[in-house]
Amino acid sequence: MASGLIQFAFVLASGIINIMPNEADIKRLDTFHVKCLRAILRVKWQDRVPNSEILRRAEMTGMESLLMRNQLRWCGHLVLMESFRLPKKVFYSELASGKRKPGGQYLRYRDVLKRHLTAISMSSESWEELATKRTEWRTAVKTGLENFESTPLEELDSKRRHRKTRPKPSYDYTYDCNGNLYCASCNRTFKSKFGFASHARAHARRDQGMS
Repeated sequence: MASGLIQFAFVLASGIINIMPNEADIKRLDTFHVKCLRAILRVKWQDRVPNSEILRRAEMTGMESLLMRNQLRWCGHLVLMESFRLPKKVFYSELASGKRKPGGQYLRYRDVLKRHLTAISMSSESWEELATKRTEWRTAVKTGLENFESTPLEELDSKRRHRKTRPKPSYDYTYDCNGNLYCASCNRTFKSKFGFASHARAHARRDQGMS
């Protein structure tokens, strides 16, 4: 089991250093990531095990943390390169001419790096100086990612506990003379109790917003 997890993590984490995914891409990658871990751990959806527990059992982080870890380590390696190396020239270079297109701009690698540094509570002004000390840089990245990963897991656990402890809603089902479910407020008819319950919740949210 352990060897399978190690091989899976290596294959998944390799080759993603230069990818600049958006939130939708990260969500899809994370879904695939957890799905593979469930298959390795032989956990079925009928077992009702949440994703946070799957990550804890596998002793692995989410996909976003994997991407951040590899990209931050690569940037630390980039700082230690000689100035004539092509990757370092591309990283620090800027276009001499050109215009920005209207609307939002595509994020550069340095923009995404700044976002990652902010996420792990690291200064975007002094990270290069810290990256010159390889051991301290890796320790700082590891500590920051652990703190970054623990927050979403705690939030997921809190939401799950709240969802499990809140009382189940009760509805007053109303029927017409033909035995069909209908809404007493708007006289809309329904074929199932599920549709009636969803409509009742929508009415409750609308009334709450008006008040």
